Amino acid sequence: MKAVFLDCNGVISEERPDYIKNPDEFIFLPGSIDAIKLINALGLPVIIVSNQSGVARGRISMRNLKAIHAKMISSIVSEGGAITKTYYCIHYPDCEYRKPRIGMLMKASKDLGIGLSDSFFIGDKTSDMKAANAAGCTAILVTTGHGTEQRQSAEHLADFIDTDILAAARRIAAMSPAQSSNVTSSKDCIVV
Repeated sequence: MKAVFLDCNGVISEERPDYIKNPDEFIFLPGSIDAIKLINALGLPVIIVSNQSGVARGRISMRNLKAIHAKMISSIVSEGGAITKTYYCIHYPDCEYRKPRIGMLMKASKDLGIGLSDSFFIGDKTSDMKAANAAGCTAILVTTGHGTEQRQSAEHLADFIDTDILAAARRIAAMSPAQSSNVTSSKDCIVV
């Protein structure tokens, strides 16, 4: 089964230079929930894979990370969307799960039966594009978040470049016939 992997900050939500530290600071980017709903309509699981080193750096508590996650999931579900699973790497700097390493992608593949080479990865950073390449996913760089500033270092790694997650979702829709799947949302987040 193929899936769509999403980075979170800068792709789904606004990026903050000092980390998103509590639910009030989590602000959806325009079109991000519509993009998730479009991917859901294709029957594709949506999996978030996000580095959250602010926890290891002492800038955000696990309690607040989980509260941010709960706000994000409940908002997406209330609008008719679904996130299949969320994986966070809270470590810094060296961890097999921290992007650009592919530990979170491999864990999702094993947990959910995802074929990585059939899947897509939408991200705004060079590390996202490197992870997508290493896992064999189709890499889509968006120019929201860090995407504009990192475009020069990331564009040679990207299979496609789009303005935002909604444009990327439309690209995926054009490339992927709908597959039958019962896409559901999980409130669980896996912290690795």
